[in-house]
Amino acid sequence: MTQEEIVLKLLQNDSSREWAVGKVGWDPESYESVCKWDGIQCGAHDQLEKIILPEEYFEATIPSEFGMLNGLKQLSLARNIGIVGTLPPEVSALESLEVLDISSTSVHGTMPIFSSKVLKEFNCSDTRLGGTIPFLFGISKDDMLMFDASKNSFSGTIPKSLGNIRNMIYMDLSMNKFVGVLPEEMGNLKSLEGLFVNDNQLLGRIPPGLSHAERLEQLFLFNNSFSGTIPVALGDLSMLKNLFVDGNRFTGTIPEEVCALNLNSDWFSGHANTSGRDGCNSVACPVGFKAGHQGVYPCYECTHAFMNPYLGSNECIDIDQVSY
Repeated sequence: MTQEEIVLKLLQNDSSREWAVGKVGWDPESYESVCKWDGIQCGAHDQLEKIILPEEYFEATIPSEFGMLNGLKQLSLARNIGIVGTLPPEVSALESLEVLDISSTSVHGTMPIFSSKVLKEFNCSDTRLGGTIPFLFGISKDDMLMFDASKNSFSGTIPKSLGNIRNMIYMDLSMNKFVGVLPEEMGNLKSLEGLFVNDNQLLGRIPPGLSHAERLEQLFLFNNSFSGTIPVALGDLSMLKNLFVDGNRFTGTIPEEVCALNLNSDWFSGHANTSGRDGCNSVACPVGFKAGHQGVYPCYECTHAFMNPYLGSNECIDIDQVSY
């Protein structure tokens, strides 16, 4: 099959054919090289390297024939809710693939296993993927910089192998159904700037080794079942700007070393009155207080027959209903 014939496999119904009307190329009768078609980019010797079609609003499945494009480096179909079906294994087997973005589509199925050792970005946020992440997912992915699997139905534990992706900068696993603990191996990610695991079912303690991810700027842990205390070691994260821990079962106090980082300042920008804010309640309201929102200042003391045993809680609880 020619490259033109392969790409045209995306036109599968009236919706996609109507979308193609008025586009450069995207017609079996076109005299234009596929390299000049809208959304297509080629490299040396006119080898097709990129298919970039975000927000194009047509209905289709991802053709298995795309796996025949041996030079394909980027496939971006983001924000096309009409993209349905599963990700063909022929696509995830492409050894040259560097960027795959199927975010905000209707793709379903399980997490693919990639053959590419040069994969840099994989964004499957807000799709219909589920199941577990393969425990070897992080092996042989040294070039991977961004992994966004948020807003899905992934379950099981977070694989320790994710800690092997040494060049990872941004990892978002939020709003899924992950259970178990946050792997200590996450501290191996020396280039990591953003880690988002909020809105899952994670438990246990924050691994102190996370402080070894020395470039970390954003750490979102809220709305899980973490327990124990906030590690003093997090105070070693000198580049940390945002830390949100509400909606968990943390006890004790915010360590002074963490308070000294003056975190979450952007959260409070524009607030009319922050006179009572300090470095500690900017991270979480103390035990015995409730927060107005997101577990942080302003904090309101629980009174009478109500209490709050956890840091950063947004409510005071009837003492008779408290369960530790």
